[in-house]
Amino acid sequence: MEKPQEKSTPTSSLLLAFRLESRPVLLIGGGPVSHSRLIHLISCGSHITLISPTITSEISSLISSSNSSPFPSKITYLKRLYKGESDDIKVKDFSIVLTAIDDPIISKETYELCKFHRIPINVADVPDLCDFYFGAQFKKGLIQVMVSTSGKGPRVGAMIRDIIEDCLPEELESSVEGVGILRKELREKVPGIGGDKSKKRMEWMKSICDAWGLDNLKLFKEEKIREWVFINGWEKDRVVRPDQIPWNEMPEEIRIQYRKGMKKDKRVGKLDVGGTEMFFGLLGWVLGTALGALFMLGLAMLISWYMSHKS
Repeated sequence: MEKPQEKSTPTSSLLLAFRLESRPVLLIGGGPVSHSRLIHLISCGSHITLISPTITSEISSLISSSNSSPFPSKITYLKRLYKGESDDIKVKDFSIVLTAIDDPIISKETYELCKFHRIPINVADVPDLCDFYFGAQFKKGLIQVMVSTSGKGPRVGAMIRDIIEDCLPEELESSVEGVGILRKELREKVPGIGGDKSKKRMEWMKSICDAWGLDNLKLFKEEKIREWVFINGWEKDRVVRPDQIPWNEMPEEIRIQYRKGMKKDKRVGKLDVGGTEMFFGLLGWVLGTALGALFMLGLAMLISWYMSHKS
């Protein structure tokens, strides 16, 4: 008799970058957890409604600074308890809802309300009542990184995040900016989504990134380099490498940046010597094999001589 197959349980979340600029968000609670949530929401430019009878001094400072800044994020603070279903504030009017309160009954009621109205909700420290997790995050300019343990070990996620952050190059943001400008201009030159042109454009950008290496991508912030790459690369249906750029025609400052990049990124500067490396690698293998064979032959002859004299 066949054993019934066990039902597979999903073990991972779908990690997305959710844009919340100018969108309404409901945050219930005024403690340290709400403070960390508020920091993330402000950086997204959300319109936040915060409900709590008390708030920390840090939250109070965030409210004052956010509402007086030119950034799009705004906070409406309602100094009172949240009443759940009977509250005048309705979860259906928000893009997402977050709770961080020591009231499991109201938290569960809020979760059920959100499920009914199909509003994503995060109930702090209760993974089973979460449609999404915050994870351990860090932000550096345009770069955002998140590590998720699916709600199992937040501190472990934070430790992993710190390791990743320490490993990233200092000028990484400049590289992101450079490749972003190149990609934007290419999309303007070759518009279209989903067709052959789009596929070719994405493949070319991927190859350019691989050929230039992470550190040298910041050089695409220079208009002269982008123009040369478009004319001699894209328009001729080929991928140009950094060592093919006429650096003598570029300003001294750009040449210095390139030389620094060659020292930092091992992929750059080795691209044009692949054949040489392959040749010497093959030569080394042949010589090693030959020496090994000679050694074994010599050993066999020595053993044969010894055995003949012994007999």
